[in-house]
Order: sequence, then C-alpha cells, then structure tokens
Amino acid sequence: MSKIASMFILISFALFGCKHEEKSHNDKTIDIYKYTYQYNSDNLIEDHYIVLEKSGNTVNGWYYGTSDDFDETREGYLPGFYVKEMEELKIDNDTIKFKLNVKFEECYSKPISLEYKNINQLPKSFHKWDVGSMTFNPRNYEGTIVNDKIIIGNMSLERVFIKIMR
Repeated sequence: MSKIASMFILISFALFGCKHEEKSHNDKTIDIYKYTYQYNSDNLIEDHYIVLEKSGNTVNGWYYGTSDDFDETREGYLPGFYVKEMEELKIDNDTIKFKLNVKFEECYSKPISLEYKNINQLPKSFHKWDVGSMTFNPRNYEGTIVNDKIIIGNMSLERVFIKIMR
C-alpha cells in the first residue's frame, strides 16, 4: 500500500512541477497604448497604437500607424496604414526608444487591427495602399513612460499614448 501511495505522491509532484514550469514559460503581459489622432472624422480614424509584449526580461513591440510619419506632406489622398515590429526597442526606466523601417509596399488602405502583428497575417480582403509610389526612410522614435502613458516627442507635435489595456 505504501508503494502505491508513494507512486501517487511522486506522480502528483511531477505533474504539478510540470504545470508550474509551463506557466512560468508562458507567463507574459501585453500592454496596449493608444494615441487618438486629433483630426479624426466619421469617415476616417487615424489613431496610432503601441503594443508591448513582455515575457521575462524580454520586451517586443509593434507599432500601428499611418504613412504620415514618413510622408513629408499629404495632400489630396488618404493615408496608408501599417503594422511594424519595433526595431532596436529599448526601455530603460522611464525612457523608450525604437526605430521603424516601414516600406511603402507595407501600407494598406484601412487601419490594421491589433490582432495582426505583421502584414503576412492579413486577410486577402486587405487592399494595398494605392497612391503611386514613395520612398520612406527609417525613423527613430524616443519618448518617456509616465504612469500609464507613453509620450513620444520627436515629431512636429507631441503624441501622448494612453494605456488602454493590460
């Protein structure tokens, strides 16, 4: 009888240990920040989003934005929309820095839902942004993290992203 009890305890301990270990590997947090574009209309929403996924000491980020960040002056056409993984993402205390390298061909005619992390995941119903051709240069971003906000301030105007979900 004690052999059976010992086996039961050993198996229970092994199963509990495996479950605990699996949870710690899959334990991650996702923070979503939203910048509300000041000139949104009923027909066009140009909000930007930052999604930060933290797992252990690793942080990955995705930026959902518009072509306006890479287009000197937009006149007579609607913006393109993109999702791009943040390159060279660094978060130190209250500072965030990253780089976006968006290609014209990676822009679409409507906003990209946060469920997609890259354009290869988009349904075929998404239409490419069709306004001719442009060359976009990579852009560096820098800002501060204060409470539940990310403030990006190296553009012509400051963008305040407010945390909307954790």
